[in-house]
Amino acid sequence: MVTALLVEDDPAILSLLGKYLAKRGVAVTACDSAASAIAEAGMRRFDAAVIDVTLPDGDGLEVARRIHAISAPAILIVCSGYPVSEGDVGLPRGTFAILQKPFLPSQLWMLIESAVISSSEV
Repeated sequence: MVTALLVEDDPAILSLLGKYLAKRGVAVTACDSAASAIAEAGMRRFDAAVIDVTLPDGDGLEVARRIHAISAPAILIVCSGYPVSEGDVGLPRGTFAILQKPFLPSQLWMLIESAVISSSEV
């Protein structure tokens, strides 16, 4: 079973994505803050982490860096409501993809599936 850490401060988005991924067999741990995400990453290893860039208590990219350092090789998928590209910011190691909001839950699912398959082939 694929495990995913889902970090999003908007409760509606967090709930929608969590339910969608769970229906596809993903064991989701949902966090609404940088602090709770880092704490969860310290307690268990995740196959993938989906992290919003803008969190109320911290920078999502910094959260991604810390999660990668704690539980590498977790696959990171960064989500933002603003255009983000690798050239604009220093993306954390382990970043598989950037999703710009709004996106469909099915797009996230396809990325997680692709990321997990490609990491298992290494």
